[in-house]
Amino acid sequence: MIGFWWRGVLAGALGLTFVLGLLVAVVPRWSPLHGDVLLVSAFDPSRCNNSDLLMVDAGRSARRILTPDRCEVFFGAAWSPDGVRFAYSSLFQTQMSLYIGAIGQPAEPDSQFAQGTTTITAAGWSPDGARLVYDYDTAGTALVAIYDAASNEHTRYTDPVFSSRAMRQAWSADGDSVLILMARDGRDFRMGIIDTTTGEIAPFLTEYRVSGAAWSPDGEHIAFSAQTARRPEVFISTPHGDAPRNISNSNFVDDAPVWSPDGRRLAYLSNRDGGWRLFIYDLQSDETRRLDTGSITPSNSLAWSADGARIAFVSERRLYIADVDSGAVTAVDLGDFRISDTFTRFTFRPSS
Repeated sequence: MIGFWWRGVLAGALGLTFVLGLLVAVVPRWSPLHGDVLLVSAFDPSRCNNSDLLMVDAGRSARRILTPDRCEVFFGAAWSPDGVRFAYSSLFQTQMSLYIGAIGQPAEPDSQFAQGTTTITAAGWSPDGARLVYDYDTAGTALVAIYDAASNEHTRYTDPVFSSRAMRQAWSADGDSVLILMARDGRDFRMGIIDTTTGEIAPFLTEYRVSGAAWSPDGEHIAFSAQTARRPEVFISTPHGDAPRNISNSNFVDDAPVWSPDGRRLAYLSNRDGGWRLFIYDLQSDETRRLDTGSITPSNSLAWSADGARIAFVSERRLYIADVDSGAVTAVDLGDFRISDTFTRFTFRPSS
């Protein structure tokens, strides 16, 4: 997934200076190898009120702190596709550091993969886990870069038209392209696709003002939420830019599309029934159903488990997991830790 209407502007708004390394973000992230294991960033009042990166076994309500015991804000976790490594960010005062860690090996400062004075907003692993894409701006010029771990080289991309902001990326299934959001003024976002072989950035469906976008796991579709004459709605197109289909089509706000691991379903949030609710669209049947989570109202980030059976979400700074078939919701015990409702990214660990 790549973003929300109100999200992704934090770094630019704060005008922070960052030390550039590997980036990860702050949404619960399912593990690639273990179906109930997530990465999540959460605040603990007893630890300088800082934000720690946790590895959580939702099935056993077990958790382990992965980040050092320092008064820093750790966030932005992303599993590598093999579920062995993870990337994350650290904010200390006005300086951000980006790291790669590995399970069983505490991350140290030498796990940074680059340094520089920039504002960084997002990063993500390539499907083969060999590269990382991240975006940042220097002196008001937006840049996107891809880091190759094998060669330790960074390839940088910029677009002269959309030069004030580039953010949020999604890799194609073959790893040859990256979908990004770009803006002239830092607010009015359009889509673009980077060809990693030629280095060119091609505008993509730029008639749409977009808040979030997601490339399907099979590479066949691109889902995005875009402003219409009414409100944000969810569309599906192809990488060739074929006529987008409005699959939410309501008079309310529909946002935050996230593909299931098999690419057959799309989860998104909508307030059409009063309060935010989770909806699931089936690509084959062209049908949408509401996932009834009872009195628990999802907010912002969603994350599918690797088997597509569960969806993790945040509600009132707590982490929950919903069964996709029944809608049954389970609260994940994080102890005294609380999750940010406004700046959150988490991920299930991928399946092998």
